[in-house]
Amino acid sequence: MKILCLLMSSTLVFAQYKGLPDWAADALNASTTVSKPKADIWRILDETRITVEKGSLFTERRLVQLVLNERGSEEAAIFLADGTEGSRKILKLKGWHLKPSGALNKLDRDNVVTIGEANYHEITYDTTTLAYFDHVSKGSIIVFQSREQESSFLGPLANIPVVSGVPILKRTIRLEPDASNKFDLYPRQFEAWGLDAAISTGTITVHNVPALDDDTLLPWRSDHYPSVMIKGRASQESEDRYQTWDHLARWYHKLFITASGISETASTTSVDMETLKQSLNELQTKVRYKQVYLDSSRSWTPSAGDEVMRRAYGDCKDMVACLARSGGSNFRVTPALANIENGPDVGPDDLVYPAFNHLIAAIRLPQSLGLASEIEIDNELYLLIDPTAKDTALGKLPFTFRNRQVMICQAEGARWVLVPDSALEAGEVTVKLTGTLDLNKTLVGSIDVLESGNVHGLRTASRAFNDRDIQDLVRDALDLPPVVRLSNGAHRVTDTGDAKLTYQVYWPSFLARDADGFRLPSAIVQGARWTLTKGDESRYAPVAFRGFPKTTWSLDIHSETLLRPGQAEFKWESETRSFNWQCDAQSRLKLIFELQGQEKVFLDQADREAGEEAWRDYRQNYNAFFKNVAILRAI
Repeated sequence: MKILCLLMSSTLVFAQYKGLPDWAADALNASTTVSKPKADIWRILDETRITVEKGSLFTERRLVQLVLNERGSEEAAIFLADGTEGSRKILKLKGWHLKPSGALNKLDRDNVVTIGEANYHEITYDTTTLAYFDHVSKGSIIVFQSREQESSFLGPLANIPVVSGVPILKRTIRLEPDASNKFDLYPRQFEAWGLDAAISTGTITVHNVPALDDDTLLPWRSDHYPSVMIKGRASQESEDRYQTWDHLARWYHKLFITASGISETASTTSVDMETLKQSLNELQTKVRYKQVYLDSSRSWTPSAGDEVMRRAYGDCKDMVACLARSGGSNFRVTPALANIENGPDVGPDDLVYPAFNHLIAAIRLPQSLGLASEIEIDNELYLLIDPTAKDTALGKLPFTFRNRQVMICQAEGARWVLVPDSALEAGEVTVKLTGTLDLNKTLVGSIDVLESGNVHGLRTASRAFNDRDIQDLVRDALDLPPVVRLSNGAHRVTDTGDAKLTYQVYWPSFLARDADGFRLPSAIVQGARWTLTKGDESRYAPVAFRGFPKTTWSLDIHSETLLRPGQAEFKWESETRSFNWQCDAQSRLKLIFELQGQEKVFLDQADREAGEEAWRDYRQNYNAFFKNVAILRAI
C-alpha cells in the first residue's frame, strides 16, 4: 500500500510539470522536500555540461528557476548568452515558462534579441543574446537550455562561475565522457567561500549555494569568486602553453616576436636615453589607442609595427610592437603581460591560465638610466614602459599598476616582478572650492580639480572627450549630486601629466541641517558607515577593502552664517583606511579633508574574522568622527 501511495504521489508531481524537459521535472521533484529560501528567486538547478568535438568546446547550460516573490519576476524571466562571430556560437536556445495556472509557454523567436557590443573605443564582433518571457509572476517556473560552441584562439579553455545573485539548490559542472579523458576540472576559491563540493571524476557539484547579496565590501575581481577552471591536458602542442608559467611565457614570446615582425638581434651593450625618449614620443604622437578585435586571435596577437604606424591606431600590444620596431638596433623590447584595474590578481604561484588584460614593454638595460620604473631580476636590469600611457613620464607607470605583478615573457621562460610603489605616478585628487555661502546655504563660486595619475580617467578624457562628456566624468568621479550646476568649464593636461579642470559652480543646499547642526555634502564627507551583516547573521563572502586614491577637499568659503566645527582637528589611520580633518570656521569656512583607502582582501575563511574586525574598528572611529567632528553649528 505504501509503494502504491508513493507511485501515485510521484505521478501527480510529474503531471504538475508536464511539458517541461525530464531533467527539469526531476530537479523540481527533488526540490519539493527542501525548504524554500528567503529570496525573490530560487534557482533549483544550474548545470553546465562540457563536451569536445574536433578541438572545439561545446557548453550546454541548463537552468531551472522558481519565482518566489513578484520582485524577482523580471530577473527570472531573462537569460543571457555571449557570442562572438567565428569563435563562439549559440547553436541552440530553448525556454519554457510554466505559469502558476498550469499553462505552459515555450520561448518564441520574437523574444530573443542579439545586441552587438562594439563601441567608440573597441570594434568587435562580440554580442550578447537575450531571451525573455512575458507575464512572469510569483509562482512561475522558468526553464532555459542553451548549447554553445567555442573555438578559441587560446584553445579549449573555460572558467565557469559558481555563485550567483540568487540562491542555488544544486550547481553542477560536468565533463561528458568524450571530454573527461582530455580535460581536468580545477575548483577555485571554494574553501575561501566555505563551499562544500562533491567532486568525482569529471563532475563537481555544490548544493545550497547562498545568494551573492549586494553586501558591503564584496570582492571586485573575478578571480576572488568561486569558479571551476576547465583546462585541457598537455597532449597536444596547443595545450603545452598552460603546463607552467614558463611554458606560457615562451609561447607568447614566440607569438609576439613572429607577429610583430621585429628582430631579436638588437644590441644590449648600451641604451641611449634620448633615442628611447624620441622613439616613445613618436609612437605616442602618431598612434592613438583603439581596440579592433574582429577575430579571437587579435586579443593576443599584435600587428606588425610598420602596419600599426601606417594605420595610426592600435591597442596595447600593437603599441609595444611599434616601440620594438622603432628601437631597431638601439634597444630590445620584451613583452610583459600585466593586469590592471579589475583584472585578476595573479602571480607565479597561481593556476596557469591566460589571466591578463594588458601588455607593456620591458627593455633590458646594461646599466641604469636612473629611472624609477627600473626593476632588477636575477641580477639583470629592466625598464618597464607602458606605451598606452601617453602623459605618463618615461620612467613611471600609471597608478593602476599599484600592487600588481607583471610577467616578462622571455624565450627562456617567465620572469615575475611586483611593481614597486616608487615606480608609479602619484595617484591622488585635489578639489578646491571657493565662493560665497548665502543664508539659504547655497554655494556660488568655483571648483578646481587637479588629478594626478589619471586615477579617474580625467586626464584621458581631457585629451579625447567633448566638454559635456568630461563634465559628466567629473560629476561621477566626485559624486556630485544632480542639483549642482557646473558651467564655464576649462580643462587641460599640464606639463607634468596632471589633469586640471575648472568650473563655475552653483550648489543649492550645500549645507544640510540635521538635529545637531549643519552637514557638509556627502561628496565631501560621506555619511555614517553601516554594519557588514544584518543582525546576528554570519558573513558569507570574503571581506574586501577596495583601494582608492588620496582625495583632498580644500574649502575656502565666505559664509553669511557664522559657523564653528564640532572639532578643529581629527586624524585616524589604519591598515586599510585613513582620514584627516582640519577646519576653521566663523564667517569664513576653511577646511581640508583628506580620505584614502588601501587595498586589502581578507579572502580565506581563517581571515574572515580579522576582516570583520578591521571594518568594525574603522566604522566605530569614522562614525564617531562623523557625529561629533564633521558637524558645523551656527554661532
